[in-house]
Amino acid sequence: KLRRAVHCTQRLPSDDDVRKIQGEMLVEAPRKAIYDFAGNISVSSFASASAVTSASAQSRQFTPPSPVQAGIQMSVLSSNDDADPGSAQQNNVDDDGGDSNGGDGDAAERKDDGADSGVESLSLENTLWATTVVASGTVVGVVIYTGKDTRSQMNASQAQAKMGLLDHELNTLSKILCAMMVFMALVLTMLKGFMGIWYIYFFRFILLFSSIIPISMRVNLDLGKTLYSLLIMRDNKIPGTVVRTSTIPEELGRITYLFSDKTGTLTQNVMVFKTLQMAPPLGFSSDTLPLIRTYLLRAFQHELESGQSPLSSTTTTSKRGRASKELKAAKRVRHCITALALCHNVTPMAEDDGDDDNNNNEAAGDAEIQAAQRGSQDVTTLALPQRAADVEAPAPSRSPVSVSSSSSMSGNARGSRRALMDSFDGVGGGGDGSRGDGPGDEDEKVGVDHPGAVAPTAVAGKYQASSPDEVALVQFTESVGVTLIQRDVRSMTLRTPTGEHEAYDVLNVFPFTSERKRMGIVVRRRDTGKIMFYLKGAESVMIKTISHVADWLNEELDNMARIGLRTLVIAQRELSSDEYEHFHRRFQQAKTMIKNRDAQVNAVVRTLENGMELLGVTGVEDKLQERVKPTLETLRNAGIKCWMLTGDKAETAICIGRSCRLVDKVQSVFKFMVTSKREAARQLDLFGTKPGSALVIDGVSLEICLTNFEQEFLELACQASSVICCRCSPTQKAQMVRLMKHHTGKRAAAIGDGGNDVSMIQEADVGIGIVGKEGKQASLAADFSINQFSFISRLVLWHGRNSYKRSARLSQFVIHRGLIISVIQAVFSVLFYYAAIPIYNGWLLVGYATFYTMFPVFSLVLDEDVDEQTVFLFPELYKDLQKGRAMSFKTFFTWVWISVYQGGIIMILAIVLFEDNFINVVGITFTALILSELLNLAFEIEKWHWLMVVSELASLAMYIASVFVLQSYFDFSFIRTQSFFWKVSVITLASTVPPALAQWIIRKLSPAVHNKLNQ
Repeated sequence: KLRRAVHCTQRLPSDDDVRKIQGEMLVEAPRKAIYDFAGNISVSSFASASAVTSASAQSRQFTPPSPVQAGIQMSVLSSNDDADPGSAQQNNVDDDGGDSNGGDGDAAERKDDGADSGVESLSLENTLWATTVVASGTVVGVVIYTGKDTRSQMNASQAQAKMGLLDHELNTLSKILCAMMVFMALVLTMLKGFMGIWYIYFFRFILLFSSIIPISMRVNLDLGKTLYSLLIMRDNKIPGTVVRTSTIPEELGRITYLFSDKTGTLTQNVMVFKTLQMAPPLGFSSDTLPLIRTYLLRAFQHELESGQSPLSSTTTTSKRGRASKELKAAKRVRHCITALALCHNVTPMAEDDGDDDNNNNEAAGDAEIQAAQRGSQDVTTLALPQRAADVEAPAPSRSPVSVSSSSSMSGNARGSRRALMDSFDGVGGGGDGSRGDGPGDEDEKVGVDHPGAVAPTAVAGKYQASSPDEVALVQFTESVGVTLIQRDVRSMTLRTPTGEHEAYDVLNVFPFTSERKRMGIVVRRRDTGKIMFYLKGAESVMIKTISHVADWLNEELDNMARIGLRTLVIAQRELSSDEYEHFHRRFQQAKTMIKNRDAQVNAVVRTLENGMELLGVTGVEDKLQERVKPTLETLRNAGIKCWMLTGDKAETAICIGRSCRLVDKVQSVFKFMVTSKREAARQLDLFGTKPGSALVIDGVSLEICLTNFEQEFLELACQASSVICCRCSPTQKAQMVRLMKHHTGKRAAAIGDGGNDVSMIQEADVGIGIVGKEGKQASLAADFSINQFSFISRLVLWHGRNSYKRSARLSQFVIHRGLIISVIQAVFSVLFYYAAIPIYNGWLLVGYATFYTMFPVFSLVLDEDVDEQTVFLFPELYKDLQKGRAMSFKTFFTWVWISVYQGGIIMILAIVLFEDNFINVVGITFTALILSELLNLAFEIEKWHWLMVVSELASLAMYIASVFVLQSYFDFSFIRTQSFFWKVSVITLASTVPPALAQWIIRKLSPAVHNKLNQ
C-alpha cells in the first residue's frame, strides 16, 4: 500500500522545513474504523517563503512566516460536538474560489492550492496507523492518536478461542463422571456408617476414586490434535495446506453446512473479456476484435483529418453534420472504448533494472509522451479540485511512501519488476479512504490505489490493479488498439490505433464502494480542453443515472448473466467549464467537513450522475476453480449443505451455481426478491409450497426476512437443497452463519478468499481460507488455509473423519482406563469392610497412566476404520459422523458398564483364585489389569499400524522390567510360579473376552455402514 504526504508539504525542499510549519490540524475523535479517516489541516506559514517558492512549479507567492515558534496545533473533534468544524472554515474555501473564474489558469491554481493558505482535507491516504511498517522511503509526521486512542488498540480484542463440539461433549461426560465419583464415595461412607469423623472418610473415598476424573485425557487429546494437524500439513495430495488452529481438527468431521464465497473461491478470480454490447447492431465478442479495430481506426483517422474531437456525446456529434452510418457506428465504438480505457484504477507496469536506472527509465518514458503534453501548455486551465491540483508539477523532494502490514518485505517487493501504482483513492473523490474492494460486492470491485511516481513506458499487457476484471477490460482495449501507456496521480496517456498519443488530466476519481456500486472519473483532454465524466457500475444503480434507458439493455444484461458473465454498464457525460467549476466548489466544501463527510461528498457527486449517455455493456468471464463440480457433488453426497454467499447479481450467481453443480440443471430455482414486509410474507408462504427448490435471495430481501420473519425464514431455508444469497454484505454473511449455527445446532464451516470473507470465516465453527488473488487476509484469519477449493473434500472427508473418530475413541478409552481402576478400588474397599485405604499407590499408580498404558492408548490416533479409497468412493459415510455416534451417551455408558464388569471380575476372581495367597493381591490384580488393558486396545483397533505393535510390546516389556525393579510391590518368588501364570491368564481372559465377544456379535447382527463396506 502506498501513502502520500499532505499536499501543502509536497513542495518543501527538505524535512527540516516540514518541522517548521505553523498551522492547525483538526481531526475526528478516536474510533475503530481503520479504512476511513477525516480531518483538516490549515497551514498559516512556512519556514521559508523563498524555499517554498523556488520548489514550487507555480508562480504562487507566499506570505512571509510570522515570527512565532514553529509547530502544529492539534485539535480533536469530540464525538458529542454538534457543530461541524468544517462549516466554520467553509467561508475561506468559498473566498478562495470566489476570486477565480473558469478562464483564469492562475486563479484556478490558486484555488486548488488553497490548502497552503486555507484548509486542506485529510484522508486515509495521508495517515500511517500505529504498528505500520514503512517498507520504503522515510516519514516525517504528526502524532495524532496515542495509547488507547490508536486504531490498533481500539480494534484489539482477545482472540476468541474456538472450542470443538467434541470438547463440549467431553465436558458434559466429565461432569457425569464427577457425579459418579461423589456418588460412589457417598455410598461407601453410608455403608460404613455416619459415626465419628465420617466426613473424613468421605473425603478419603473421594481421593481414592479420583482416577475416575480423566485428567490425562486433555493431554492425550491435545497431543492427538497436534498430530492430526501435522498429518494434514504433510499431506502431499493437498499441498500448501496450513493448520492455524490446532484445537479443532476433529470439527472437520462434524460439518453439516458449508458457506462459500463465489469470486476467488468457487471461481479462479481470473477474468477474461468475452463480450461488448452496444446499441444494436453493435455487438462484439473476443472473436470479432478485428471489426472493433476497424471501427476504431476509421474513427481516429476521421478525427485527424477533420480536426474534430469525438469526445462530445454522439448526439452532439450527429448534429454537426451528416455522416455515414458506418462513421456514426465507428464514433460510438470510439466513445465506448475510450471510456473503458480511462475509467478504471489500472496502472501500467514497467521494467526496473535497479535504483540507479530508475530516473533514466522514467525520463525515457516521459520523453515518449512529451509530444502529447506540449500542446496543452497554452490551453486555458479550469479550476481543479484540491487533490487533482497535484496534477501540477511533480514535487522534487516528496516521494510517496510505501507501507507494509507485515514486519518484512516480500521478495517481490525487492524484485526486478515493480508496479508503478498511483493513488486514486479519493483523489478528488468522495471515498476519503474508502476501500477499493467494497465489502460484500465482488461483482464490480473497483479498488483504488495510492500515489506513486510518474510511470515510465508500460510493458505491453502488464498492468496492476486491485480488481482483475479491471485489468481484463484494459487488456481488451489494448488488444483493439487503444493502449494505456502512462498513468499517475495527475494524468493518463493513451496510444491510439493511429500511433498518436492522447493526454488527459485526471480531475476527479470517485472510487467504488459497496454503497455506491459504481466508479466514476472526470478527465480533461489536454489538446481540446473538453471535460468528460465517465461512469461504470452495476446495472441496478446505473439505470437510474442514464437519461434514456434503451430497450436492449435489460435483455443483454440477462443474456450475459445467464451464461455467467460479470456485467458492467458504461456511460458518459460531457461537462461544461461552468458546470464543472460549480461542482468543484461544492465538492471542495464537502471535503473539508469532519462530520458526515462521506455522505455530503456522495451527495455532491450524485449531482453529476444524472443525464448520463449509455455507451454499452461489458461481459467478463470468471473461470471456475479446478475440480469445483466434482468437489461440490461429493460434499452434497456426504450430506453437507452448501450455501453460496456472494455480492454478485442474482442471474450471475444462479449461472455460476448451475455451472459448478451447486444447483442441478433440472432443479427449479425460487427467486426471493422483495422490497416490503408484506411481499416477504407472501413469498415465504409460496416458497413453503415448493420443496426441493433452490433458494435465491438478495441482500435487501434477506434483511427484511431476518428483521421480521427470522424463525420462519430459517426453517424454510434449512429445507432448501441449496441456497444462494446474492448482493449481500460481509455483515450479512457473518449473520447468516451465526443464525444457522444457533437455529440448527449443527456445525457450520465457511470458506472464502478475500478480506470481505473474514467476518464469515471467524464466525463459523470451522473457518477455511483460500490463498488467492485477493491476498492472504482470509487465509490468515482462518483455522485452515488451503490453496484451492477442491482440497476441501479431502480435508473434510478424510482428515476430518480420522480426526473425529480417533479423538472419540481415544477419549473414551482414557475414561475407561480411569474407571476400571476406580472400580477395582471400590470392590477392594467393600471386601475389606469399607476401608478407606488404596490398593495401589506409589510407582504403580504413576506407571499405570504413563509407562504401562500411555503409548498403546495414544497409538489409537493412528487407527483407520475405513481406507482412503472407500471414503471417497462412498462419501455417504460422512453422514454417520454428522450424527455424532462415535461418542454419545450410548457409547459412554457402554464403556462404563465394561469398566464396571472388568474391574469387578478382576478383583473378585483374584480373591477366589488366590485365596491362599491373598497377601499378593496387589501384584495379582495389577498384572491382570495391565494385560486386560493391552488386550482391550488390541480388540478396539480396526487397522494395525506398525507403531501400534511396537507400543503394545514396549509397554508389556516395561511392565515386566518393573516387576524385577519394584520388588517392594511384587513377590518375585510367587510371580515365577506356574499357578500365578495360569490363574492371571484366566482372570485376564474372563475380563476381556466376554465384552469383546458381545461387541463382535452386535457388529454381526447390526453392523455399521463402514463395517459393511469393509466386509
